[in-house]
Amino acid sequence: MKLASDLIKNGVVVKIDEWDLDDYDNDLNKFMETGIRESDFVLMICTKNYAERTNNRKGGVGVESTIITGEYYDKNNAKKYIPIIKSENHDRQECLPSYLKSKLAIDFSSAPEYDDSFESLLRRIAGKPKFKKPELGSFPDLPVSEI
Repeated sequence: MKLASDLIKNGVVVKIDEWDLDDYDNDLNKFMETGIRESDFVLMICTKNYAERTNNRKGGVGVESTIITGEYYDKNNAKKYIPIIKSENHDRQECLPSYLKSKLAIDFSSAPEYDDSFESLLRRIAGKPKFKKPELGSFPDLPVSEI
C-alpha cells in the first residue's frame, strides 16, 4: 500500500484491487485480465511465497501468472513487467518466479534503501536513466609506428 500510495503521489496512475476492484464489478479475474492487458507497466511484488505460487500456478497468483506469461514473451511487452523483490530472510533469486529470473528486478527488501529503490522504479517507468549516455565522439587519429 505504501508503494502504491507513493507512486500515486508522484504522478503514476496505479490500479490495485484494494482501491479499484469496484470498477471491474468486483470480479477478480476481470480485474486481473483487464488490468494486465491495458496497463503500460505491471509491477510484480516478488516474495518467496509469490514465486512458489506462480511456479505452481496456485490461487489468484496462478491465474495472474498465466495471464502475464501469455503476454510476457511478446517482444513488444519486454519493458512492461517490472519485478519488485521484497524479501527479508531469503535469497533474492528465491523470490523470483522461474520466468523472471533473467529480468532486472528492483530490490525493495531493505527499508533504509527504500528511497533509492523507489527512485529506480520511477526512472524505469519514466524511461529516464540516472546517467545520460554520452554522444558518440570521433575516433582519435592514432599514430602508427614502423617496425
